[in-house]
Parts: sequence; structure tokens; C-alpha cells
Amino acid sequence: EMRLKVVDETAYVTGTFTGSGITKLGSTLTSCDSGASSSALVASLDVSTTTAPTTANWVKLIGCGEGVDVTVSGDSLYVTGELDQDGVASALTPATGVDAATCTMAGGLKGYLAKLNKADGKCVWAKDAAPATRVATDGTHVWTGTHASSSVQYSETPTFSMTPQASSNQVFAAKYDAADGAGLWVDRLGGNGDSRLSALVITAAGPVFVGYTKSHSIEIGDVKANNLQHQRSSDANPDGQAGDSSMLMIQLSKTDKRTSSCITSCPSGKIDATTVIAPGFCLSGGSCIADGAAPLGAGCYKCQAAIDQFAVQGPILDNHCFFGGKCVEAGAGAPHYTSYNSYR
Repeated sequence: EMRLKVVDETAYVTGTFTGSGITKLGSTLTSCDSGASSSALVASLDVSTTTAPTTANWVKLIGCGEGVDVTVSGDSLYVTGELDQDGVASALTPATGVDAATCTMAGGLKGYLAKLNKADGKCVWAKDAAPATRVATDGTHVWTGTHASSSVQYSETPTFSMTPQASSNQVFAAKYDAADGAGLWVDRLGGNGDSRLSALVITAAGPVFVGYTKSHSIEIGDVKANNLQHQRSSDANPDGQAGDSSMLMIQLSKTDKRTSSCITSCPSGKIDATTVIAPGFCLSGGSCIADGAAPLGAGCYKCQAAIDQFAVQGPILDNHCFFGGKCVEAGAGAPHYTSYNSYR
């Protein structure tokens, strides 16, 4: 699968490339492992003519993995995808005046977010990031979105992960500074039912996340939306499942700032080693958790502030089992996949 963004008569494409010594795109390209494994690709294509072949303005390989989404703002291109580097650094060609370290990724978070010059594909900055399926920008900030059924790591130092509160997939959103790629916040969207992201677009008011959800309701700040499909289904057929899913559309403000209540000091303006958490609390998944307490949806993890205030500890199996990346309370029914003879 490839994603593209067309601006005037230029198509910006990202996806996966596999091969050795391929010259059809105007450059000699060899993917990871001497062509045996896939590389994430991003390219600028001239689509001004109606006859083949399409002319490539430039083509870049980002690292071992897959390019997932691309968007354009002004003179810049923003790309996101997945890295499978096994700890091997991936270096992009830096733009003029950009330090090489700014465009080097270690691959430790299994994903990336990069800002490239639209004209030549050279790197302005590149960041190890949680894998994302969609990206949008207004030129000042960048938003990414994904959905997952297990914990997603957004930072290595300090360790910062988001754990679903839902029993299955949940939508996660993250916001970054477009100037340098600094992470600003990450949050859950979609409620406590299965929720999935299909699209992310930017509007004059802010980013809009589009997908579907089986949650009974969604609460973001002071705003609550009830799933009317659930009520309609219950009235028509109390024992049925019709109308279980509902369209999900959430618009966030471009200027919103999110600060968890247990953060007492954040001198850098982002969550990093200088952030100070109040005694007796952990910050996990964007939520403040009291010492000894568990985050919502993950009862086998606990805050142990004396060990680490930026992560919860676990899985702790005194009152829970741990199946497929999920905490299951002791005595509860086994996860649904056991009915298909899968006991991972």
C-alpha cells in the first residue's frame, strides 16, 4: 500500500520499496539487506504529462521498514512510517545547515516522523517516534494518529507509553512542534470500546480525526458524545448487535495545550528528563496515577513511584493474568482469541 499527496502537478508518494540496483526512478536504489528486505520510500514525482513514464524529481530511502503517510505544507514535506532497524541507526541526507545528528534515527521506537524539503527531499529533522498511520500539519504543528490494542511507546528517555483503556483497539493522537519535531503531548481518543482511525485531515480550526468506534460514549475534556447507535440498537433489538459501530469524528483545537495535574515543573515545555512529577505519582500514558494504583484498562500494572515516575511497573500477576499484551482479571473469561486455538 502506498500513500500520496498531490500538489499542483507534483505527487509526493510514500510506501515500501524492495529490490537491488533498481534504476527506473532515476536513481540507483537498493533496499535493506542488499535488496532482500523492504525499505521505507518517499518520492517526488512529476505528473504534469499524461504519457508514461512518470518523471521522478527525487527519491529517498528512509530506512528498513515502511512509509505509511505523507502530507505537505509550504516548502516542507512530513512523512511517517515504521522502522525495523533492530537498533541500527538510519541517517537521512541533511539539508544545508542541518546537523547530521538531527537527521539520524536509532529505530528504537519502531516508527519515525520526518520533515523534508519539498524541493529536493533533504532532511530538516527526523525523529524516532511511535508508529503512526496518519499525519497532518498546519505548518506550525504536526499531528499523528494511529490505533492499537496494546501499549504504544512514544519516548525512550524517559520511557513514555500509552496503554489502551479499551478492551481492544483504541485511537491515539500525538502533537509535535513542526520547527524541530519536539513532542508536545499524546492522548487517547475514542472511549472504552473498539475504536479505529481511518483518516486525519487539517482544517482552519485544527486537526480532524475520522474513524469508527463501538464506545458507548467519548469524553475529551468537558465534551461528551454519546453513541446514539447503541441506543437505537437496544430499542429495536435488545439482544442484537445491529448498529454497534458509529462514525467517529473528533476535531481538536490547533492551540490546545495539555498538562497533567501531577506535573509540577516542565522547564523544556515537553516531557523529558527535566520534567518534575509530584511525589507519590507516576505519569503514564498522559495520565497521573497515584502510587500503588493501576492505570485504567491495565489492572496488572501499578505505579511504583520509588522505582520510576515516568512508567508503571508490570505485569504484576498477583490478581491478574496477562494474555496477548492485555491484563485479564483472575477468574475472568479468557480473551476471545482462545476460541480460535491461539494461546499466545
